[in-house]
Amino acid sequence: MLGWPEGSADARQADLDAVGSMAAYLKQKGYAHLGWLLDLQVHHGRSLLVVAVRYYFRREVESDRALFQGLTFAQMEQLDQNQAKGFAE
Repeated sequence: MLGWPEGSADARQADLDAVGSMAAYLKQKGYAHLGWLLDLQVHHGRSLLVVAVRYYFRREVESDRALFQGLTFAQMEQLDQNQAKGFAE
């Protein structure tokens, strides 16, 4: 899931569950150290992998104008859809 931006407690738990599944799979396949690394949490409930991916993704977005504009446009479309839904209710 890797929710963007900062997600709810449910989104964080889904992230942890997904990374935990990957870690268990790697351990089962004999990659105990890599599985252990994926299981690490930087803070309680925050996967090291998820935090690292978000950090480097954010840096890439900041340095790539086209990516930034595309993501901004997608967020505006989502906001428009949410507003339209709210007005319809």
